Amino acid sequence: MRASRRDPSRSPALFSLLAPGLAALPLLAGATPAVAQDCGFGDLDPTFAITEVVGGDSMNGVDVLPDGRAYAALQIDSPTVEAHFTVSRTLADGTLDPSFAAGGVLSLDLLGSDDSWANDVEVTADGGAVAVGAAWDAFGTDEILGVLLRVTADGQLDSSFGTDGMVLVPGGGYCELNEVEVLADGRIVVAGLVIPGSPGPDLTIMRFHPDGSPDASYGTAGAVLHDVVASPDYDEIAIGADGSVAVASPAFSTVSLFDSNGQLDPSFGVGGRVEITQSSFYLIKTLAIDADGGVVVGGLHLIPSNAELMALRLLADGSLDTSWGSGGTWIGPEAYEPWEFDGIAADGEGGHYLVVSLMTPSVRTALVHMLPGGAPAGEPAIADMDGVFVTDEVVDAQGRLVVCGEYEALGPSYHGVARLLLDDVWQDLGGGLAGAGGVPTLSGSGCPAQGETFGIDL
Repeated sequence: MRASRRDPSRSPALFSLLAPGLAALPLLAGATPAVAQDCGFGDLDPTFAITEVVGGDSMNGVDVLPDGRAYAALQIDSPTVEAHFTVSRTLADGTLDPSFAAGGVLSLDLLGSDDSWANDVEVTADGGAVAVGAAWDAFGTDEILGVLLRVTADGQLDSSFGTDGMVLVPGGGYCELNEVEVLADGRIVVAGLVIPGSPGPDLTIMRFHPDGSPDASYGTAGAVLHDVVASPDYDEIAIGADGSVAVASPAFSTVSLFDSNGQLDPSFGVGGRVEITQSSFYLIKTLAIDADGGVVVGGLHLIPSNAELMALRLLADGSLDTSWGSGGTWIGPEAYEPWEFDGIAADGEGGHYLVVSLMTPSVRTALVHMLPGGAPAGEPAIADMDGVFVTDEVVDAQGRLVVCGEYEALGPSYHGVARLLLDDVWQDLGGGLAGAGGVPTLSGSGCPAQGETFGIDL
């Protein structure tokens, strides 16, 4: 559910994570804030540190192993290291994993061009990961090539995958892979943009075997190409667990659905496409495919003097799911002053977490839990810290929301992974986390005291 990282038209979404009074400072070694806290929905997990990946320029995707270790896809671009395709891994406490690559970070100068970046990452059954993005072939074809690579659990390129751990995808000038999904049988589906020339970009979907070889049973030699819309504005792609692909074309308020064979699904809408007509002008910002083939769409309903948050759910045939929300749609209350609709994460029980940015009066991020059927579970949790750009989110095996992004409040170009609680739980914070090497470590003040209300009631 991520946009192209090179798309300057995408509005930044400030993501706010820390509760009032939370000091993002290292604890002294041996410090033991033995305080029990009443931590609830939307609170930052006080047992998880937001650890900076030094030199990060954009952190674009995140996925989590069953044990809580988290992979992130990003680009490192600093005065000493230029534009490298990077994959990082943190431990379950948020600190960088020293057993992965070099101190938890694998930074690759692909094709020797100093211009490559990672857009998405997906864990694999063996504890490793696959990642996608793009790289400039400066000393070869002078094209931007799509990149799919696989890393081992210890942070090395997997030599059994593709060629030296990588698959490079040409696009006649420009190819950027934005999204990746590992299917249950180990095959890999990727989707991205190809811009061979006018009138605009095409959608490319490819399927590979676990060893990186093209799946010849898919499309033509493992790939299909679609002219989704003659405009470079569409920027949201979602891949379902079965390999189906949904694409939003925001400028035209349309959703296209491709089946597991990479073809427009004729049972969805008209010829595989649905135009959103529930709003006079609806700007689609994000979408997700449910296990039953339905599609949840989030965006902004633009009105003359303002905008409203709006989400809706389409059934597998493309018709509006009138049992969801109010007649199929959810519109944020008028008290919301929306900035961005950042993402949608399935809760694993048929519901969804909506991640949105509001002006309250400055930019804050809110979490809204939509139960199965589309009814909000209660008031949103609204955090109270400025300066974080959210780019991706996923619910982990323990039922917590793991996000990645940039945290300006913690320092310039501070990129890392954070974790939020989604249930009311008691946390015994005895011992806390000891800071090391200047890494900000969260103390026990991350949640309100028992009986207090987190954030702002709307």
